[in-house]
Amino acid sequence: MRTPSFMPYAAGLAAALILSGCAAEEVSLAVPTPVTTPSSRTAEPPSTTPATTVDPVVARIPQAARADTQEGAEAFAKFFIEQVTDSFVEGDPDLLSGLFVDDCKTCINFRKTASYFESKGQHYAKRSFVTEHTSIRRFLHDDPVKFVEVAGHEIEVDIVDRTGARLESTKPNDNISFVLAIEFDEHWTVSAVHVEQR
Repeated sequence: MRTPSFMPYAAGLAAALILSGCAAEEVSLAVPTPVTTPSSRTAEPPSTTPATTVDPVVARIPQAARADTQEGAEAFAKFFIEQVTDSFVEGDPDLLSGLFVDDCKTCINFRKTASYFESKGQHYAKRSFVTEHTSIRRFLHDDPVKFVEVAGHEIEVDIVDRTGARLESTKPNDNISFVLAIEFDEHWTVSAVHVEQR
């Protein structure tokens, strides 16, 4: 049985999951200035350390998935699919913030699904997709768009409400692949996702 096009691996959910999302918070890691107390001696002025700002998106990406290499591309693709599932488990669309371009339609629908779960107080009981392997489909140095396959299988998981009561469950799927088009600009981002039944 084919799954709905707007949510390629959440079979069994109502087709009414047409939804919306929001942006990530910025994180700033600043070194605090030491506090001086009055004393009889003249205190040396405190040394100042410039504030260090960490990109909130890069901070969430595992080290292995940050490199502009084939290995980095595969690690990022696997990480992205895990984040999609985690956004359903947590009911948190912000787990996907900054990881895809604005016109990635499948990515937008993944985020809308997580937003729907958030608004309804529902979530997956656990991850539904198990990665079996990743592989490079196309990685040409003169083409900024790289293609990576994340192959695996889906397991049946319960969709539960705030109390943990089961509402329905996803359908298992033994052979499914996500082919991600990704680009590197300071970090990898997803520009398209194609779902294949193997």
